[in-house]
Amino acid sequence: MSELPKSFDSQSQAAAMLKLDSYFLKELKAEGCTAFKPGGRIRRDELLDAIERKRERARERLRDADSDGEVVSAHDWEYRRSVLFDVLEFLHDAYADKRINLAKYAELGEATVEQLIKLGEVWEAGIDAPGFRKTWLACLAQAALRKNEENKRARG
Repeated sequence: MSELPKSFDSQSQAAAMLKLDSYFLKELKAEGCTAFKPGGRIRRDELLDAIERKRERARERLRDADSDGEVVSAHDWEYRRSVLFDVLEFLHDAYADKRINLAKYAELGEATVEQLIKLGEVWEAGIDAPGFRKTWLACLAQAALRKNEENKRARG
């Protein structure tokens, strides 16, 4: 991987270079991440720290959910929107880590996105369904493009 710049010019650049879903970055920004500066610039180090903190919170929620004495509180309800994005991020990670191939990524992603949208509606989580679908299709197109580039490099 080439060296990352000290700051990114946009969310789409950061998402592409870090191989993240742009909705993940939008969620960080909405949560008040200080890496996002006026004019669209994003500080790399602050962003990487925020990403790690968000992933650690997700891991903690999973560990807590696995405990026998799980109690869901009103505080957990505040994170319902974030949970929807975490599920999609898990799918992106499964593909990036090569646990699933591109065909399975596409198949699972299409079904997952639709279910997350439905769940978001029931939860009143404020999911922008057309935007969510559009972002998924952009992620899938990026994955297919990267796969084609990898195939070309392997061939020649």
